[in-house]
Amino acid sequence: MRKQIAVIEMVAGETIMEGNVVEDIDNTKNMAEYLNMSQSWARQARMRGDGPPFLKIGRTVRYRKTDVDEWMIRKLRKNTIERAC
Repeated sequence: MRKQIAVIEMVAGETIMEGNVVEDIDNTKNMAEYLNMSQSWARQARMRGDGPPFLKIGRTVRYRKTDVDEWMIRKLRKNTIERAC
Protein backbone atom coordinates (compact mmCIF):
# COMPACT_ATOMS: atom_id res chain seq x y z
CA MET A 1 0.00 0.00 0.00
CA ARG A 2 1.47 3.38 -0.95
CA LYS A 3 0.86 6.18 1.48
CA GLN A 4 2.25 9.65 1.73
CA ILE A 5 3.64 10.29 5.17
CA ALA A 6 5.23 13.30 6.77
CA VAL A 7 8.69 12.52 8.07
CA ILE A 8 10.49 14.35 10.81
CA GLU A 9 13.60 12.54 12.02
CA MET A 10 15.07 13.66 15.31
CA VAL A 11 18.58 12.83 16.48
CA ALA A 12 19.74 14.16 19.83
CA GLY A 13 16.92 16.69 19.78
CA GLU A 14 17.80 18.09 16.33
CA THR A 15 15.65 17.77 13.21
CA ILE A 16 17.85 16.17 10.53
CA MET A 17 15.21 15.41 7.91
CA GLU A 18 11.81 16.92 7.36
CA GLY A 19 9.31 16.76 4.53
CA ASN A 20 6.80 14.54 2.77
CA VAL A 21 8.05 11.15 1.68
CA VAL A 22 6.12 8.62 -0.38
CA GLU A 23 6.85 5.27 1.19
CA ASP A 24 5.59 1.72 0.80
CA ILE A 25 4.08 0.75 4.15
CA ASP A 26 2.67 -2.71 4.63
CA ASN A 27 1.37 -5.10 7.25
CA THR A 28 2.93 -8.31 8.59
CA LYS A 29 1.06 -10.56 6.16
CA ASN A 30 2.25 -8.74 3.05
CA MET A 31 5.80 -8.34 4.37
CA ALA A 32 5.99 -12.08 5.08
CA GLU A 33 4.68 -12.85 1.58
CA TYR A 34 7.28 -10.47 0.10
CA LEU A 35 10.02 -12.47 1.88
CA ASN A 36 8.32 -15.78 1.07
CA MET A 37 8.10 -16.55 4.79
CA SER A 38 5.19 -17.28 7.11
CA GLN A 39 3.42 -14.71 9.26
CA SER A 40 4.40 -16.80 12.26
CA TRP A 41 8.09 -16.45 11.34
CA ALA A 42 7.62 -12.67 10.98
CA ARG A 43 5.98 -12.37 14.42
CA GLN A 44 8.66 -14.52 16.08
CA ALA A 45 11.51 -12.64 14.37
CA ARG A 46 9.97 -9.36 15.53
CA MET A 47 9.79 -10.62 19.14
CA ARG A 48 13.38 -11.96 18.98
CA GLY A 49 14.57 -8.66 17.51
CA ASP A 50 16.25 -10.25 14.49
CA GLY A 51 13.62 -9.45 11.87
CA PRO A 52 13.21 -6.39 9.67
CA PRO A 53 12.69 -3.02 11.37
CA PHE A 54 9.04 -2.16 11.92
CA LEU A 55 6.76 0.65 12.98
CA LYS A 56 4.33 0.17 15.84
CA ILE A 57 1.45 2.60 15.94
CA GLY A 58 -0.89 1.67 18.75
CA ARG A 59 -1.46 -2.06 18.30
CA THR A 60 -0.74 -1.94 14.57
CA VAL A 61 2.58 -3.19 13.15
CA ARG A 62 3.75 -1.86 9.79
CA TYR A 63 6.87 -2.38 7.67
CA ARG A 64 8.49 0.01 5.21
CA LYS A 65 9.69 -1.72 2.04
CA THR A 66 12.97 0.20 2.11
CA ASP A 67 13.68 -1.07 5.64
CA VAL A 68 12.89 -4.66 4.64
CA ASP A 69 15.11 -4.39 1.55
CA GLU A 70 18.01 -2.94 3.57
CA TRP A 71 17.57 -5.69 6.18
CA MET A 72 17.78 -8.33 3.43
CA ILE A 73 20.96 -6.75 2.04
CA ARG A 74 22.56 -6.94 5.51
CA LYS A 75 21.68 -10.67 5.57
CA LEU A 76 23.62 -11.47 2.36
CA ARG A 77 26.36 -14.08 2.86
CA LYS A 78 29.06 -15.55 0.62
CA ASN A 79 29.11 -18.91 2.40
CA THR A 80 27.47 -20.76 5.26
CA ILE A 81 30.40 -20.20 7.62
CA GLU A 82 29.81 -16.43 7.87
CA ARG A 83 27.99 -15.33 11.01
CA ALA A 84 24.72 -13.47 10.76
CA CYS A 85 24.64 -9.79 11.78
